Amino acid sequence: MVSVYRKIMTMQIKNGLCLMWLFVLMLLLAACSHRQKDDELWHKDIDEFVSGHQSLMQSHPDSMIMLIRNFKCEGNPDKSDQWKKLLIAKCYYMKGADAQCQSLIDSVNAYCKQTPDNRILSYADNLQGILLLVSGKRKEALIYYEKAYHEIMNLDSCGEAIDVCINIADASRQMGKLADASSWYRRAYFLADSLNQHEAQNSILSGLGQVYNDLQNYQLAHHYFQKAERLYPPKNPKDVHFFYNSWGNVYSSQEYVQEAVLTYTYETITVPAATVDVSYTVHADGKIHVLVHYHGKEGLPELPVFGMRFIMPTKAVGYCYEGLSGETYPDRMAGGIYGRYEVEDLP
Repeated sequence: MVSVYRKIMTMQIKNGLCLMWLFVLMLLLAACSHRQKDDELWHKDIDEFVSGHQSLMQSHPDSMIMLIRNFKCEGNPDKSDQWKKLLIAKCYYMKGADAQCQSLIDSVNAYCKQTPDNRILSYADNLQGILLLVSGKRKEALIYYEKAYHEIMNLDSCGEAIDVCINIADASRQMGKLADASSWYRRAYFLADSLNQHEAQNSILSGLGQVYNDLQNYQLAHHYFQKAERLYPPKNPKDVHFFYNSWGNVYSSQEYVQEAVLTYTYETITVPAATVDVSYTVHADGKIHVLVHYHGKEGLPELPVFGMRFIMPTKAVGYCYEGLSGETYPDRMAGGIYGRYEVEDLP
């Protein structure tokens, strides 16, 4: 009787120990899963922050650089630092500081040689492709874009592949590879639709419109631009400008005129806001006449200087302008001499 009782007690103790170890194992698995989830989402907070400040990145990249540097990231500090470098590199690209952008990309690549990370590498390679494309090196850009695409497709989430697909399509179209361009635009469209990410759909559809414009199939070109405008209209000023300028190319492919005038009205971020009219007169010989008119606003301080920034598809070697010589700040304007001037050896 005592022997049976001891056996029962032994079995209960063993069962109790098994349950305890099972509970401990579940806690460890939960902790590991939580840490893995945190490690996968270390970039989420800063990505959401940057996504909400895209217009600031485009209009005031220097201010955006300061905000990114001061942003407190959660999760993996080493990866977060590299991610912030790439975001700052994009800001440098937006302001035309290609050398600073390239320096940060090189720094991130050096880190990834020691600690490979496909998410970081894909962003760096995509940005490298953008730098190469604007300098006219389309073949080299395509290599980096495709490398970035394969790196992203090895991740659990592939939402970032949409932008890379669009970049590959854009580069292919510029190289005259229209079939490849169409294929990559459609791949981007499929990804965006599957992941329910519609932010890029306007760029995708307008890209297809440009492909069919290049193929001189103007009916399909208009179809895709009309679909983009109806379902996914452009939102920020830069996208609006690019979209309607691209759509306008379809009309210009069908019609020929001696000149065309495009006029935009911008609103400043001052309080109170003021407006600026920018008019482009494009002549048949390729010359562009730009007229800028700043409308003052009562309650604003005196404007110390007014200028306009041009983003060129390739680096310019010089420019000429008609106006006053030298600096034209209010305290030096009287010394300026009106004339036509040429500036060379740009930095």
